[in-house]
Amino acid sequence: STIPKHYVNCMSNKDFITDKIIFRIFLHSNFCFISRRIFKAMNSIIKTTQSLVAETVSKIQTEIKKLADINSKEYAEKYMKNVSLYHGVKTPDLKSIVFKEAWDEYMKNMTLEERKEVAHSLLAQEYGEERYIGMPIFNKIPNYIVKNDIVRIEKLFKEEKLVGWGSTDGVSGYVFKHWVTGNMENT
Repeated sequence: STIPKHYVNCMSNKDFITDKIIFRIFLHSNFCFISRRIFKAMNSIIKTTQSLVAETVSKIQTEIKKLADINSKEYAEKYMKNVSLYHGVKTPDLKSIVFKEAWDEYMKNMTLEERKEVAHSLLAQEYGEERYIGMPIFNKIPNYIVKNDIVRIEKLFKEEKLVGWGSTDGVSGYVFKHWVTGNMENT
Protein backbone atom coordinates (compact mmCIF):
# COMPACT_ATOMS: atom_id res chain seq x y z
CA SER A 1 0.00 0.00 0.00
CA THR A 2 1.06 3.59 -0.44
CA ILE A 3 1.15 6.46 1.98
CA PRO A 4 -1.62 9.00 1.40
CA LYS A 5 -0.27 12.30 0.13
CA HIS A 6 -1.39 14.35 3.16
CA TYR A 7 0.78 12.18 5.44
CA VAL A 8 3.91 12.71 3.34
CA ASN A 9 3.86 16.42 4.22
CA CYS A 10 3.31 15.56 7.87
CA MET A 11 6.23 13.13 7.82
CA SER A 12 8.62 15.55 6.14
CA ASN A 13 8.63 17.67 9.30
CA LYS A 14 9.76 14.72 11.44
CA ASP A 15 13.19 13.19 11.79
CA PHE A 16 14.43 9.87 10.39
CA ILE A 17 13.13 7.76 13.27
CA THR A 18 9.65 9.23 12.91
CA ASP A 19 9.60 8.62 9.17
CA LYS A 20 10.68 5.04 9.65
CA ILE A 21 8.04 4.30 12.29
CA ILE A 22 5.26 5.92 10.28
CA PHE A 23 6.43 4.19 7.12
CA ARG A 24 6.50 0.80 8.85
CA ILE A 25 2.96 1.28 10.14
CA PHE A 26 1.73 1.96 6.63
CA LEU A 27 3.60 -1.01 5.21
CA HIS A 28 2.48 -3.47 7.87
CA SER A 29 -1.13 -2.55 8.28
CA ASN A 30 -4.27 -2.71 6.21
CA PHE A 31 -5.22 0.79 7.26
CA CYS A 32 -4.66 3.74 4.98
CA PHE A 33 -4.56 6.26 7.83
CA ILE A 34 -3.17 6.73 11.30
CA SER A 35 -5.61 7.47 14.05
CA ARG A 36 -4.87 10.35 16.42
CA ARG A 37 -4.39 7.88 19.25
CA ILE A 38 -1.76 5.89 17.34
CA PHE A 39 -0.05 9.08 16.19
CA LYS A 40 0.10 10.38 19.80
CA ALA A 41 1.51 7.05 20.97
CA MET A 42 4.11 7.14 18.19
CA ASN A 43 5.11 10.69 19.09
CA SER A 44 5.49 9.61 22.70
CA ILE A 45 7.78 6.75 21.66
CA ILE A 46 9.76 9.07 19.42
CA LYS A 47 10.19 11.68 22.14
CA THR A 48 11.33 8.97 24.55
CA THR A 49 13.86 7.71 22.00
CA GLN A 50 15.11 11.21 21.25
CA SER A 51 15.41 11.89 24.97
CA LEU A 52 17.31 8.63 25.50
CA VAL A 53 19.70 9.46 22.65
CA ALA A 54 20.27 13.01 23.93
CA GLU A 55 20.80 11.73 27.48
CA THR A 56 23.33 9.16 26.29
CA VAL A 57 25.24 11.74 24.24
CA SER A 58 25.28 14.04 27.26
CA LYS A 59 26.69 11.26 29.48
CA ILE A 60 29.42 10.55 26.93
CA GLN A 61 30.27 14.27 26.71
CA THR A 62 30.51 14.41 30.51
CA GLU A 63 32.93 11.45 30.52
CA ILE A 64 35.07 13.19 27.89
CA LYS A 65 35.15 16.45 29.85
CA LYS A 66 36.27 14.60 32.99
CA LEU A 67 39.38 13.43 31.13
CA ALA A 68 40.15 16.75 29.43
CA ASP A 69 43.69 18.12 29.71
CA ILE A 70 44.53 21.69 28.69
CA ASN A 71 48.01 20.75 27.39
CA SER A 72 46.60 17.97 25.21
CA LYS A 73 43.85 20.35 24.02
CA GLU A 74 46.36 23.00 22.93
CA TYR A 75 48.57 20.42 21.25
CA ALA A 76 45.68 18.80 19.35
CA GLU A 77 44.28 22.11 18.13
CA LYS A 78 47.74 23.29 17.02
CA TYR A 79 48.52 19.94 15.37
CA MET A 80 45.20 19.98 13.53
CA LYS A 81 45.87 23.59 12.48
CA ASN A 82 42.81 24.87 14.35
CA VAL A 83 40.47 23.00 12.00
CA SER A 84 38.50 21.64 14.93
CA LEU A 85 37.98 22.15 18.64
CA TYR A 86 39.27 19.57 21.10
CA HIS A 87 38.76 18.85 24.78
CA GLY A 88 42.27 17.41 25.14
CA VAL A 89 41.58 13.72 25.69
CA LYS A 90 44.03 11.14 24.38
CA THR A 91 42.90 8.35 22.08
CA PRO A 92 43.39 5.44 24.54
CA ASP A 93 41.12 7.24 27.02
CA LEU A 94 38.53 7.81 24.28
CA LYS A 95 38.59 4.11 23.41
CA SER A 96 37.98 3.34 27.06
CA ILE A 97 34.90 5.59 26.99
CA VAL A 98 33.62 3.93 23.81
CA PHE A 99 34.04 0.37 24.95
CA LYS A 100 33.27 0.67 28.64
CA GLU A 101 30.95 3.54 29.47
CA ALA A 102 29.28 4.11 26.10
CA TRP A 103 28.76 0.59 24.75
CA ASP A 104 28.67 -1.53 27.88
CA GLU A 105 26.92 0.88 30.20
CA TYR A 106 24.96 3.68 28.52
CA MET A 107 23.81 1.84 25.39
CA LYS A 108 23.43 -1.74 26.63
CA ASN A 109 19.61 -1.59 26.61
CA MET A 110 19.24 0.49 23.45
CA THR A 111 17.91 -0.78 20.16
CA LEU A 112 20.17 -0.90 17.15
CA GLU A 113 18.48 2.19 15.70
CA GLU A 114 18.96 4.11 18.96
CA ARG A 115 22.65 3.19 19.00
CA LYS A 116 22.98 4.41 15.45
CA GLU A 117 21.26 7.67 16.40
CA VAL A 118 23.78 8.15 19.22
CA ALA A 119 26.61 7.59 16.72
CA HIS A 120 25.10 10.04 14.22
CA SER A 121 24.55 12.61 16.95
CA LEU A 122 28.15 12.31 18.11
CA LEU A 123 29.46 12.65 14.55
CA ALA A 124 27.68 16.00 14.29
CA GLN A 125 29.28 17.45 17.44
CA GLU A 126 31.72 20.34 17.47
CA TYR A 127 34.58 18.65 19.33
CA GLY A 128 36.87 16.13 17.69
CA GLU A 129 36.78 13.66 20.57
CA GLU A 130 32.98 13.52 20.50
CA ARG A 131 32.99 12.87 16.76
CA TYR A 132 35.66 10.22 17.24
CA ILE A 133 33.51 8.25 19.70
CA GLY A 134 30.66 8.09 17.18
CA MET A 135 32.86 6.27 14.67
CA PRO A 136 33.66 3.08 16.67
CA ILE A 137 29.98 2.74 17.53
CA PHE A 138 29.37 2.14 13.82
CA ASN A 139 32.36 -0.19 13.80
CA LYS A 140 30.62 -2.38 16.41
CA ILE A 141 27.54 -2.78 14.17
CA PRO A 142 29.13 -3.22 10.71
CA ASN A 143 26.35 -5.33 9.19
CA TYR A 144 23.73 -2.68 9.94
CA ILE A 145 25.26 0.29 8.16
CA VAL A 146 22.79 1.20 5.44
CA LYS A 147 22.67 3.73 2.63
CA ASN A 148 20.79 6.24 4.78
CA ASP A 149 23.70 6.23 7.25
CA ILE A 150 26.12 7.04 4.43
CA VAL A 151 23.85 9.82 3.13
CA ARG A 152 23.62 11.36 6.61
CA ILE A 153 27.41 11.24 7.02
CA GLU A 154 27.93 12.72 3.56
CA LYS A 155 25.66 15.60 4.60
CA LEU A 156 27.89 16.24 7.66
CA PHE A 157 30.90 16.55 5.35
CA LYS A 158 29.03 18.98 3.09
CA GLU A 159 27.94 21.04 6.11
CA GLU A 160 31.58 21.01 7.29
CA LYS A 161 30.68 19.36 10.58
CA LEU A 162 33.09 16.55 9.78
CA VAL A 163 36.33 18.36 9.01
CA GLY A 164 40.01 17.54 8.75
CA TRP A 165 41.91 14.44 7.86
CA GLY A 166 41.15 12.83 11.23
CA SER A 167 37.41 12.79 10.51
CA THR A 168 37.97 11.60 6.96
CA ASP A 169 40.28 8.79 7.99
CA GLY A 170 38.10 7.82 10.95
CA VAL A 171 34.86 7.66 8.99
CA SER A 172 36.59 5.80 6.18
CA GLY A 173 38.03 3.20 8.54
CA TYR A 174 35.12 2.82 10.93
CA VAL A 175 32.07 3.32 8.70
CA PHE A 176 32.65 3.42 4.95
CA LYS A 177 34.77 0.25 4.82
CA HIS A 178 31.84 -1.74 6.24
CA TRP A 179 29.48 -0.21 3.69
CA VAL A 180 31.75 -1.20 0.79
CA THR A 181 33.23 -4.51 1.99
CA GLY A 182 31.32 -7.35 0.44
CA ASN A 183 28.90 -4.94 -1.25
CA MET A 184 30.47 -4.10 -4.57
CA GLU A 185 27.17 -2.58 -5.71
CA ASN A 186 27.78 0.16 -3.10
CA THR A 187 31.01 1.33 -4.73
